[in-house]
Amino acid sequence: VSFPIPILRLINSKVLFYCHYPDKLLSTQRSSSIMRFYRFFLDTFEELTTGMAQTIVVNSGFTQQVFLDNFPIIGASKSKKSDEVVKQDGLLIASHMPRILYPPINLKVFEKSENYSSQKIEDLLEGKITPGKTHVLTSLNRYERKKNIPLALKAFANFLERTSQKTGKAESEIDATLVVAGGWDPRVEENVGHEKELRQLAKELGITAKMVFLKSISNDQRLMLLENTNVLLYTPENEHFGIVPVEAMHMGCIVMACNSGGPLESVANGETGFLNPPKPDLWGEKIFGLLEASPDPERVKKMQAAAKKRVKDNFVMDVFASNLDKYVQEMQPLSGFNYMAGTILFFMSVAWGVLMSCKVLLFGA
Repeated sequence: VSFPIPILRLINSKVLFYCHYPDKLLSTQRSSSIMRFYRFFLDTFEELTTGMAQTIVVNSGFTQQVFLDNFPIIGASKSKKSDEVVKQDGLLIASHMPRILYPPINLKVFEKSENYSSQKIEDLLEGKITPGKTHVLTSLNRYERKKNIPLALKAFANFLERTSQKTGKAESEIDATLVVAGGWDPRVEENVGHEKELRQLAKELGITAKMVFLKSISNDQRLMLLENTNVLLYTPENEHFGIVPVEAMHMGCIVMACNSGGPLESVANGETGFLNPPKPDLWGEKIFGLLEASPDPERVKKMQAAAKKRVKDNFVMDVFASNLDKYVQEMQPLSGFNYMAGTILFFMSVAWGVLMSCKVLLFGA
């Protein structure tokens, strides 16, 4: 939330603002003229107040471009060089390109706990796998339609079909399992409804017997699942960053993701995983090539090692802290009363009073 920034500017505090995604894009309920009027003020003040931060950082290059596209005032005033520190005594002092600061994972979280090591993966996956033998493919997302989980089911069905054609085995005899796991809340209508849709799709594709649905698993179960996963199927498109592929690479999974959004930066195509258009046939072909058509254990080991190194070099707490410290140290000291900050606060107060008055008149207290 950027609205407190003018207050901090009034007292000449250095402000570093971490934008995970513009709020204006997360608020999509704009069907009525009243809501559009309401959001116009909020969106405008979001941009103006965000631009008053001395340094702006974002969680990926994808978010950086979205930020600049949707904040035209900041975008128009940005420096052409992303690493140039700009000192400016006007309304917008964040006139440089927003810096990229990738979210980290805490490696200590991935150390085995007693609960993690005591539960058997066979029990978690309902006896549908033989550890070290069964190909385990995992989709790890919340049960939400925007996560595009049907892509994983269709790709898995395509993989089974290709494997059946090569080996002559019935699809039911192929030693492979797809796990769909993620956040699920019985109070959230979409979670409940989408789970039913996925189960129905699995039935239509004839893969129900080869699937396991897990809901709201614990962190220990999550780690155990990743440790036993061969291929992570990360299906969301245009994800802001996506921490799951990073966690999976650290755990030795081969990541298959859409060629858009954050995975373009976290996954090295062909080296630590594969980036593809969201086409089930293409995903099925890639999975088949990796696991069945021409399996190459040495190649897999090299990809796993490269994935772990990529995570260690770019996405761990020490790297995050070092880059954050660098950006903070580069911030210039401020002095004197900031009249622009005072002006923005005044107009924000007036606009907020008008909006609240309209709300009371239209909807009551």
